[in-house]
Formats: sequence, C-alpha cells, structure tokens
Amino acid sequence: MSKKVKALVIIGGLVLAIGWAFYSSYLKYSLYMPEVGDRAPLFSLKDLKGQEISLQELLKEYNGVLINFLATWCPPCLDELPSLLDFAKELTGRNIALVFIAGDSPRKDVEKIVKKFSIKVPVLLDDTGKVGEKFGITGYPESFVINKQGILMKKFIGPQDWSSTPVKSAVIQAIFHGGLLERKRQD
Repeated sequence: MSKKVKALVIIGGLVLAIGWAFYSSYLKYSLYMPEVGDRAPLFSLKDLKGQEISLQELLKEYNGVLINFLATWCPPCLDELPSLLDFAKELTGRNIALVFIAGDSPRKDVEKIVKKFSIKVPVLLDDTGKVGEKFGITGYPESFVINKQGILMKKFIGPQDWSSTPVKSAVIQAIFHGGLLERKRQD
C-alpha cells in the first residue's frame, strides 16, 4: 500500500472514531426527547438539604408527579411560580407531587427564590443539566406530568397559567386517566 493510501485510511479511521465518540457521549443523549406516552426518564437528584430524591421513590408514594424545570434567571419561570404554588395545594389533596428541578442556576440563587416564594415542595438541583437533557428540555420553564406507572402523560413548554381550568384539568386528566394511553400503547 502506498503512503498516501495508508495516510487516508488512518485519517478516515480517526474521523470515524472521533465522530463515534462525539455521538455516543453527546448527541445520543441530547437529541432524545421523550414524547407523551413514553416512559419518563428516571433520575435521582439532591434537594437543597442534600437529601437524594428519585422519580422512582416519588411514584411509589404519589398518584403522579408534576415536574417543573426552572432557572432563577428566567423571568417567565418566576412569573408562573405563584399560580403553580397555588395549584400545588390542590395537587396535594389528590396525592400528586409537585417537584421543581432547578437547572443552570447557582445554589445560592435557588435558595433565594425558595425563600422569596416560600416554596415548601421539593426543589432539586440539576447542577450538570443531565436530567434536563434526559427530558429533552429546550428552555425554561418546561413542565412534565408523569402518571403512577411512570409514563410521560403531558408536556408543557413555556410558562402556564396554572390557575386556569384548562391547564389544571389537563394535569388531572393526564394523571388519573393516563392508564388508557398506556394500555393502547401495549396493544
């Protein structure tokens, strides 16, 4: 084999190896966006007290989970907090957990927001952004409704008026009537 052919084979091999490494370590995970009806990505994160909380544990204890991804520097996230926290009181009565996942925000800023809004529900820290990537978030805020079986039943992109009847109904319907969708997917 000539030196030119050997060099081309080596360069081609390196390009393929670098491409595969990039795909396997980044693209494969960041491009996956779970859709309604898919199993929700499992995760475990620490809250502000250092306690580890996992989606699996939440689903064992509650009828469903509403996850809200937020960032402290995001005005729409902060604007929707009052109506979401009011809605959380209704969710508690139905044994539905509300969980905030703070991404792209320093811990001290998260603590300030928790204090300012008197947040009593779990606020988990996604320091690396890996959980946000697993859910395929494209910005803040984004919210996900997960039923007892761990199925993603509803996705809200952008801020919501959580005091509105259509939004509240969508969350409740997704959790309590979600088994119908799961059965359809299994058929």
